[in-house]
Amino acid sequence: MSENCYYCHKGAEAGEMRPYGPNMSWVHFDCMMEASDREKAAANQFSMQLDSAIVHGEGVALLTENGPVPIDAATGTSESGPAGSPNQPEPPE
Repeated sequence: MSENCYYCHKGAEAGEMRPYGPNMSWVHFDCMMEASDREKAAANQFSMQLDSAIVHGEGVALLTENGPVPIDAATGTSESGPAGSPNQPEPPE
């Protein structure tokens, strides 16, 4: 799966991407920080994802490629996000 930045429409090869754009769309850090309204929207998106992760897990992993995710109490691991996201390679067949 190929995802492009919501703002510049370039892919992950143009820089680190996170799911903090409108409707959890992927955005480059530089594009997100380019304007104060984008930065504020990304902070709001991060907060919503963090709140959701807290509600659905026993803890939260913050430094993942796909934003904050819940930690599974049974395994002590977190879901790193869907395969094929811009910062993750496709799984081998």
